Amino acid sequence: RGSRLKPRGFCVRPPARVPAFMAASAMFPGGKVDAPPSPWEDLAAPAEDAAWPAAAVKELRLTGRKVLLFCDFNFEDVEATFPKMRLEEEGAQVTVCGTHPAGIKYTGKFGCPIVSDKCVSDIWKNDEYKSYDGVMIPGGFAPDYMRRSPDMMNIIRYMVENQRVVATVCHGPWMLCSAKVVKDLNVTCFSAVKDDVVAAGGIFHDAPVVVDRGVVTSRLPKDLPQMTFAMIEEIHRRPAASS
Repeated sequence: RGSRLKPRGFCVRPPARVPAFMAASAMFPGGKVDAPPSPWEDLAAPAEDAAWPAAAVKELRLTGRKVLLFCDFNFEDVEATFPKMRLEEEGAQVTVCGTHPAGIKYTGKFGCPIVSDKCVSDIWKNDEYKSYDGVMIPGGFAPDYMRRSPDMMNIIRYMVENQRVVATVCHGPWMLCSAKVVKDLNVTCFSAVKDDVVAAGGIFHDAPVVVDRGVVTSRLPKDLPQMTFAMIEEIHRRPAASS
């Protein structure tokens, strides 16, 4: 009965909703757990110049799609690198952008480097942001820097107002507060950010991932498999920005 009261397009995904192929037992086979059978087990490595069997060709759900990855110094390493890899695995073009000139090397909290492709001011000034299907915002200390960028705030507002996808994790929902798009939005976040989100009018849920009107939020690095799955599904089911 309670589910009927949820706004249309909103869902809280519990841990059990993670697809079997993304479970830890499936990602790291060989342990003492029952992992689902892998479709790759019967595929021997092909001889040189031989074509892969049709069964080995995975459908790429985000081919032709474009996603912005906001970044700055002291980002939570895995919260930028894991979503970026998953998006690219699905065929998306991921553009790393920050407030500094293109080509700068941002370093994560634990030393992982990521090089920016573009400066966010150029993306905003040239109206390039309109060609993107979504934005990914990692956590760590970076959101406290990025929330001071008017161009990033403008892009987030544009994405939300035009039913594009905005995905963020951990401290990332700070950006939603600063962009003033969190009011009446169902969200989750790291516990230290909860009071800020609620004060800005957000509706907090303690869940691995919450999806509401194209905004995908998550709590911690351990929730990234579920968050990235939801982000990919949200982008896939929406019309392409270029269409």
